[in-house]
Amino acid sequence: MHYNPHFPLPYYFLVDEAFPLRTDIIRSYGKSSGSGEDRKLTSAELMFNYRLSRGRRMVENVFGILTQRFYLYQRKLQLNPEFATTVIKATVILHNFLTREKDPMTCEVKDAKQVPPAHGMKQLVFPRGNRGSKAAIFMSNFLTGYYASPAGKIPWQKESAQQ
Repeated sequence: MHYNPHFPLPYYFLVDEAFPLRTDIIRSYGKSSGSGEDRKLTSAELMFNYRLSRGRRMVENVFGILTQRFYLYQRKLQLNPEFATTVIKATVILHNFLTREKDPMTCEVKDAKQVPPAHGMKQLVFPRGNRGSKAAIFMSNFLTGYYASPAGKIPWQKESAQQ
């Protein structure tokens, strides 16, 4: 778990444990070892899981707000990816404009630091065979090191990750 400040941070998707680990798909550390036995996560792994969970909650909140405001998100987007990206950007810009203009339909969003963690969620168990490649494991470890480093950590992550 070594962070190298000269290595650029990659783009990646935040996913849950149902997805395979790849260099561009990052998921949290599981509590079970390859043999199916429970293992204790390290402090760095707990912080990494907290930061990924926080990021996923933020994305889910954003799309929840957009879904409430724009009917377009209440169904499957039948668009090519390039145009879908443009539509998403346009709705975010429009939402921000309406919010600044004191629109009565504005959705209140708490400070990200105040969004409560998802307590009581059942840990899903998936069959083995979802283990990532060595490159994917390296990327996950690299990001874990980044979130624990002075460059990537946030002041409250350690106590929040321990809860």
